[in-house]
Amino acid sequence: MLFRSLQIVLALLAVAGATQAQTPAAGANTGQSREVTQSATLGPPLTPGPHPMLSLGVRWQPDTEWDTGGRARVIRGNLSGGVSFFHSPTFQTGLMGDHEVSRYEFAGPAVDPTWLALPGEMRTERLTATLRRPLGRDWSLFLAADTTWALGRGASPADAFTWGGLGSARWQAATNFAFTFGVYAHTRLEARVRVLPIPGLEWQINEDWKLATAQGVTLTHKFNRRWQADLSVLVENREYRLADEEPFDGGIFRDRSVPVMVSLRWAPNPGLFVQLAAGVNPWQQQRLTDRPNEPDLTEQSHGAPSLAATAGLRF
Repeated sequence: MLFRSLQIVLALLAVAGATQAQTPAAGANTGQSREVTQSATLGPPLTPGPHPMLSLGVRWQPDTEWDTGGRARVIRGNLSGGVSFFHSPTFQTGLMGDHEVSRYEFAGPAVDPTWLALPGEMRTERLTATLRRPLGRDWSLFLAADTTWALGRGASPADAFTWGGLGSARWQAATNFAFTFGVYAHTRLEARVRVLPIPGLEWQINEDWKLATAQGVTLTHKFNRRWQADLSVLVENREYRLADEEPFDGGIFRDRSVPVMVSLRWAPNPGLFVQLAAGVNPWQQQRLTDRPNEPDLTEQSHGAPSLAATAGLRF
């Protein structure tokens, strides 16, 4: 209930984007929905034609104590690539692919043996198609559809498939102020379809400060055209299909967290960026669920540290 409440609250605060050119999004991070972020982001005005993009990143969450005394460690790596075709500065279509590998390690004398039997390596593959089109001087339409496979080693990809989409409209109410109205819907593994409203507010406070959210809230300070710092509160939700063999029996592993991150980004030119980040997860929940005739196993932690590095290139 706590995570669901946080999702609703942050979604209702959804503000995204900027009124000036930016570098690409920082990494694939399939714990977040890039299409939600992009739905309220007008995007950088690029020259007409195709613009390939590539980004890669890594995040390390060192040993973290569960509330019950066990320990969990997570290392993630992601690779994202694709192409955006600009028909005009505001009319664009795109196709992006994301690949994320997460390695989990659990330890502790009191930890249930089922946690220790997990394959450790989980992966997510996502393919997303997007379209943004102007609807007049102040309005624009954004549509996105994606297919996702998320599974642990040994699980069947056919059983790990989900899909969904998003539709939203963006209204540029003033030079530095915009609203977004949209709906996001996505199927889930062994759960009801998730449907979230995506209202939003975009505020370029002044030349140096910007407030933006997309599945979270981000406050950005721009030092100059090359350097900027961000303070972000995010919501991440990962779920993976497990192998059919015991003790998992095709169940689901869910990892939910609310990271608070401080990052520093360097962009020597509009097509290249490097970003370093550090932060903490005030709340994280990991759960083994939907196993036939077996009770759920749920573990929570508070205050888990996190370090991340991301680099991206746009042609």
